[in-house]
Amino acid sequence: MQETPFIHTAYRQETLVESGLFNHLGVAHEQLPGYHALFAARVLVTPYEILAERKWGMVERDLLDEVLDRQRRFIASLHYIDPHSTSPDPSLKTAALRYVARPETRQIDTILVGKVFAHQIDQARDMALAWYKEIEALFSRDYKLQPLKSEEEFITQSGQQLLKSISEPTQTEVRRYEMFLPRSTEREVRETHYVVYPFMWHRNGMDQVWQVMASMSAPVILSVMLRPAYLYEAEELHLARFYEATKNLKSERVADHVLGEQAAQIYAGYLRTWRQPFLVRAQVTAPQGTHRALARAVGCALSYGAPASGDDRHSPFPGYELITPTKEDRKTARDNVCWLEMQDWGTDQAAPAYRRFRYLTDLKGAHCLFRLPFVPKAGLPGAQFDKSSTPDADSNNR
Repeated sequence: MQETPFIHTAYRQETLVESGLFNHLGVAHEQLPGYHALFAARVLVTPYEILAERKWGMVERDLLDEVLDRQRRFIASLHYIDPHSTSPDPSLKTAALRYVARPETRQIDTILVGKVFAHQIDQARDMALAWYKEIEALFSRDYKLQPLKSEEEFITQSGQQLLKSISEPTQTEVRRYEMFLPRSTEREVRETHYVVYPFMWHRNGMDQVWQVMASMSAPVILSVMLRPAYLYEAEELHLARFYEATKNLKSERVADHVLGEQAAQIYAGYLRTWRQPFLVRAQVTAPQGTHRALARAVGCALSYGAPASGDDRHSPFPGYELITPTKEDRKTARDNVCWLEMQDWGTDQAAPAYRRFRYLTDLKGAHCLFRLPFVPKAGLPGAQFDKSSTPDADSNNR
């Protein structure tokens, strides 16, 4: 018998929804009244011994690659927006993985949260339930979803209560590194020589992050939000302009030419792969004094890439940025995590029309952040995860 989750509905509120237009300030939004409907489910990890039994003779590295491949296929299946569509989807379908560490248990809870937005409350609930069933059917067979079936379970186990109860909480957003290539005039730099670097995918992914979370002496939450996105024609034209400007960079400094060539390769990659992009945001919520250490661990995990050549195992890109909201921005930052929203906060280096580029990414970039834990045979020192008690995790989805 298929279990259904409790649908948590927010009070009716005005919400910014993309209008389908793009202007000099970027994506145009309109405020629409409606309801956010959320569901949540615990993600149970299938023990390594069971995974290994299914793939007799596989070495651990090959087994990990197969598990990661199914994770990427799941993420890809969440993108439901037609790349030839002429407008974004107003339902604001968003998924989030919340990694919740509580020191009293020394365990990291992995919670999948989903959200939809609709004008009527019944419509929002029906859409949320339908989307959960779709996610459950598409979910990787290496994991099991255990829906939170009551309001109490949703509030206490999804991280929702913890987000609001951490004393003197501090939110830190982990962003991709941004910079401007030097040019002769400030306007030219801001309009054509802005570079936002990608995060780097690595097989070991977030292992170190989970170990850091398990060692924390206070409760912490890492929230990764994923929303299927629509790439506007104007954004594609901006990417093409950046590619041309960085490819033909004129400067007397050799270092500028090297950076320009690298930036051109990056933008060529964006133009190739952002056919069905995602908006992805990662935010750490923790008590004052512990948030920066965890945020640095996340940033390092996302900036340490696969070997470029030979024995060079370091990322060729600058790294990451940690942004902490001001007092005026704290409510927006917290509401984003609580209600799976993507509202802008903080200062911008780039022009407003380029603001989304720091969050837009392709499938591989989304998988850098939106990553389910893989526990090897030897385990992850100090980190414990919920494990499926059923010998056949496939029964969750089939």
